[in-house]
Amino acid sequence: MEYREFDRLVRKMATGVSRRSVLRRAAGSAIAAPVTIATSMAATAKQDDKNKDKSKDKNKEKDKGQNQENQSAPVVQTNNQVCAGDNCNQTNQQAVGGTVSQTVIAGSQELLGTPPSYWVDVACTFDAPNYRTVCDCTGRGNNGAPAVQKITLPSADICAFVISEEMRPGKVRPSEDTTIATGGEANAGNGGVANADASGGSVTVGDVNGDDTNIAIDASGGTASADASGGDNNVAIAGGGQISQDAAQVDEFSKLTLTLEGNVVPGRPATYWVDTDTGRRPANGPALVQVAEEPNSTGAIVAEAWLCPIAEPQPDYDWFGQCMTPVTDMAFNLYTGSDSTTPVTTSATNPQGRARFGDLTAGTYKLEPGAALGGDGDIWCYAESDRVDANGNVLVEPDLESHVWSFVCGGPRGS
Repeated sequence: MEYREFDRLVRKMATGVSRRSVLRRAAGSAIAAPVTIATSMAATAKQDDKNKDKSKDKNKEKDKGQNQENQSAPVVQTNNQVCAGDNCNQTNQQAVGGTVSQTVIAGSQELLGTPPSYWVDVACTFDAPNYRTVCDCTGRGNNGAPAVQKITLPSADICAFVISEEMRPGKVRPSEDTTIATGGEANAGNGGVANADASGGSVTVGDVNGDDTNIAIDASGGTASADASGGDNNVAIAGGGQISQDAAQVDEFSKLTLTLEGNVVPGRPATYWVDTDTGRRPANGPALVQVAEEPNSTGAIVAEAWLCPIAEPQPDYDWFGQCMTPVTDMAFNLYTGSDSTTPVTTSATNPQGRARFGDLTAGTYKLEPGAALGGDGDIWCYAESDRVDANGNVLVEPDLESHVWSFVCGGPRGS
C-alpha cells in the first residue's frame, strides 16, 4: 500500500469510519495506484479517450520533517507527517493531565533519592476558517524538579497532519530565599543542666540551686532565660540569627506549540519525554487526535501544490522526490462535474502548499489551478490523484478525503 494512502486510511480510522469501509478502501488501494490526471485541463478535454487506460504509480514516500536540536531560543520545525499508532483509535476528547508522582520500585530509594515527576498539560484551540488547530503543551514538574528544556511527543501519538512546531525551553531564576530564625525568649524549668543559646542580645540566668549544675550560655542574639534549680536534661534555646540560601525557582514553564491540520483534540493518555538539566524523564500527557469535520454523507478534496526544479515535464521524473518546495497562494477552482463555467468555490494553498475543500456531497468534481507565482491560468505541468475517473474528474465519496497532488515546473510555466 502506498504511504500516502496508508496515512489517509489511518486518519479515517481516527475519525471513526467503519471497519468495513476501511477494509474496502484498503483492498482497493492494494490493487490500484494513484491515477495521473491531466497535465493540463485543456489537454485532458481533448484526450479523454487516450487517458482512459492510463495510470501511473508516482507516489514515493518523502520526509519533509526536520530534526533540529533544542536551543535556548525558540525552535520552529515543520514535520508534515501523519502518524499511525494505537492512540489514533481514540475519537473523542478526554481530559488528561494533572500532578503525578513517581516512585522507585527497584533499587535503594534511601541511596538514590526520590525521582522528579513530570506531566504535560495540553490546551488546543481550533481555527475553523483556516482549518487548523494550535495545541500548547506545557511541561510541569513537582516541587524541586529541574526545569524542562525540551518536550517530545512520539509520532505514534500524533494522529494528525503536523504543520509546524515551536519549542520554548523553561527558564529558571535564582531567588534569594531568606529564613530568619527569631527566638525572642526561651525558658527552661527546673533542671540540672540549662543551655541558653540566644544568638545575640542578652541572657538572663535565674537562681541556680542543686549540685553539679552547669550552665552554658551563648549570647549572640535574642534573649534567653534559664532557671536550672535541680535535675538535668532541661534545655532552653532562644534563636535569633538568620540563614540565607539561594533557591532555583521556575520562572517560565517549558512549552511545545504544535500547529496541526484539522480539528485536533487531546485523546487518551500517552507518554511524553522531557529533557531537563539533569537528563531525560517520562511525562504523562494526552495523545493528539484529529476528529471528523464533515457531516455524514459528505467528503472532502485536499489539493497540494509543489514547485519542481525543471522547466518542462520529463518522462519518468521523480515528482514526489524532487519537488520539495510548497507553492503558496496558488488558487484552485472547484467545479461540479456538470458545470465547468461557474466554480462552486475557490481556495488558495496555505504556507504548506495545501488547500482543502470540505463538506462536499458525493459525486464528481473538476479541480483546476489558478494563478500562482505571478502567473495566470493553467500553470501546473503534472498532477496526480488517488481518486479520479478516466476524464480527470475527482471523485468524492462520503466520509473520505480525495487528494490531488499538483506540480509546477520552474515557476509559472506549464504545458
